[in-house]
Amino acid sequence: MSKPAASEKITTLKTHRKKPLKNPKIFVIDTNVLIHDPNALNNFEENQIILPITVLEELDKHKYGNSSKAFECRQAIRLIDTILDAASPEAIRAGVPITRANGEAMGTLSIILPTEEWLSGGELENDLNDNVIINCALSLKAEAPKKRVVLVSKDINMRLKARSAGLEAQDYQNDQLISDVQMLRKGYHEYDGVFWNEVSDVQTLRDDVFVDFVIDAEQVHEVLGVEELYPNEFIIDSADFVGRVIGLEDDKLRIRHIKKEVMMDTEVWGLHALDIQQAMALNLLIDPSVQIITLTGAAGSGKTILALAAAIEMVIEHKRYNKIIATRSTPALAEDH
Repeated sequence: MSKPAASEKITTLKTHRKKPLKNPKIFVIDTNVLIHDPNALNNFEENQIILPITVLEELDKHKYGNSSKAFECRQAIRLIDTILDAASPEAIRAGVPITRANGEAMGTLSIILPTEEWLSGGELENDLNDNVIINCALSLKAEAPKKRVVLVSKDINMRLKARSAGLEAQDYQNDQLISDVQMLRKGYHEYDGVFWNEVSDVQTLRDDVFVDFVIDAEQVHEVLGVEELYPNEFIIDSADFVGRVIGLEDDKLRIRHIKKEVMMDTEVWGLHALDIQQAMALNLLIDPSVQIITLTGAAGSGKTILALAAAIEMVIEHKRYNKIIATRSTPALAEDH
């Protein structure tokens, strides 16, 4: 048998430029959106973004200190400054084009000051900053009745108030790709039977360490009852076969055989896997070629301890890295509770 090639063909997804929007929307952005995601202004495509001056005042109020909120405020302010650059006051009110990383301009950003009608004729009292922002959006809606004006806020109570005043309001969900965790891929596929009894035309590739199998992808999809398999997903069956998808090339899946007993006996900083799911997680966690790993599971299923044990093993025992950085999310301003 020939030794597998050292380099693998890498397939990438091609992106296609979207057609210009026929009827751009007006998005009025609440402060907590920019604190939640300081890069949010780049995520509204070719629409018009409005920041009431109140939003800048709130960002300025919270920018001091070493907290994560202060850091995110400063980051959002820097992005706003980069977009507006040397634009004139008239251009800032009319809308400054937002230039993307590729040099293409998509959408505009405006900073607006409250008008007399806005302050005196608003639906809500202007005693709260939230109300001032809502009244701003209502004023824009009155000025452009044919345009769709949307308030974007992470504050559920603010969204309720806006809807009560007759304004469309939405949560910022650009970073929420999947709302139902049950829709996430498990990362492995189970076959009730002997997997190898159902496949044919298998090519075996061996080297000094691994044994890989190359199989027609459609055949594997049909056996497992799935539409697609992705690299680093596992296949397990009733006969204790464990295979890890290494890649896809020319409609052929390359599956690496890993002995179940070896996976279960793998020790990472004094820890062993208690079940095959933990063993598969550890197999990926200690593989330096896998750069990002997401673990999901019930509380107490070992997600954190496995990740930390793998990190300590790679830093202290293998000397592959020189430090461990552990982070956890913090609630943004007016986060939903």
